Amino acid sequence: MKRSKLLVILAVCMLLSLSSLVACSGNHFHAYGNWEIAAESAEAETVTAIRSCECGVSESRELPAFTDAEFWALESAQNDHFQAGYKIFTCVYGQIRFDYAIIETQFGDWFIAQDPDLENTGVYKRECACCDLEETETIPALSDTICWTITEEVQNSHLAAGHITYSSEYGQVVIDLPQIMEHNYDGTYVIIAGNEPTLTETGLAKGKCECGEEDEIVVPALQDESCWNCIYYVVPNAEKETDGKAIYESVFGRIEIRIPWQA
Repeated sequence: MKRSKLLVILAVCMLLSLSSLVACSGNHFHAYGNWEIAAESAEAETVTAIRSCECGVSESRELPAFTDAEFWALESAQNDHFQAGYKIFTCVYGQIRFDYAIIETQFGDWFIAQDPDLENTGVYKRECACCDLEETETIPALSDTICWTITEEVQNSHLAAGHITYSSEYGQVVIDLPQIMEHNYDGTYVIIAGNEPTLTETGLAKGKCECGEEDEIVVPALQDESCWNCIYYVVPNAEKETDGKAIYESVFGRIEIRIPWQA
């Protein structure tokens, strides 16, 4: 009797075993493989873990985003112009890896980073848009006429500032000329009528700055050779009773004087 029951139990077990070998029928138990994690990128908000049975059935789990540092462990290396990079996220379901290629250098346009002047060279530079990489060249001084050409010149004065613009293949450099704060009367002095100097007496002259301010100075006597130069001289003739004359010249202009004859 006992032997008969044992045989029945063994027979039932064999039947169950055979039924489990039939895909998705009867009492088949799915044999799932390892979890695989899927996400579009390291910045994705949707992360899914999936595992499948050989019969074709699969199950999935929605996982936290990769920004959840309590759920995910991160290992990474930053990519740059010299090496590739990666990010590996690991959790209880496994891990997923994202690879990043070497970044190509993205240089912008060249520009003058440091202006040259008449004595010193300048710096020409361009910079990468995604890192600190840069390239530089030396710009010749503005005194280098092979490189630089003056394309605009506005003279400074007592009324306004001026500037000089230099142009080349590097671009333009503008040198500012400050406004002249002091009055400038140079070349404007004119002897005041009725105040001409004589051989022995000084005279007066008036100058005018371009701003309108006037200045008055003493003009040396004609005998002062540091100021006046006699450019014409006629000796008086007592026999003919004719006067002589002399013409003196300086920065103040010309003055002609009569030299009376004497008996």
